[in-house]
Amino acid sequence: MDTVPGFHRIYAIGGRGNLYDTARGRTVGSWFYLVYDYNADKTTFLFESPGRTDTLTVAYTRNVRFISRNCGAELTLRNLRIIEPTSFQNARVENDYNIVVTL
Repeated sequence: MDTVPGFHRIYAIGGRGNLYDTARGRTVGSWFYLVYDYNADKTTFLFESPGRTDTLTVAYTRNVRFISRNCGAELTLRNLRIIEPTSFQNARVENDYNIVVTL
C-alpha cells in the first residue's frame, strides 16, 4: 500500500482514539477507513502532520430499525455530507459510504 506523505496521526474528536498513528506502527495508506461516531449526528476528524492540522467534519442521518428479538436492531447512516469548511483543497462525498479527499 502506498503511504500518504505527511500525516503522522489521524483521529476523531470524541471517537475511538487514534485511527492511524505512525508512532504506534499504524501507517496511513493512500486510502483508509474512518470510523464515525454512531452516538452523534456528526464526527470531526483531525489529520496531523508536523506543524499542521487539517480537519474534516462529516454529518449524517442515523436510522435505527428493529429487526427481530433474536437479531436486535440495525443502525444505518444516510445523507453523508461535509458540513464545515475543511482545509483540504478538494473533499467531496462520493456516495453514502465514501468521502474522497485530494491532497
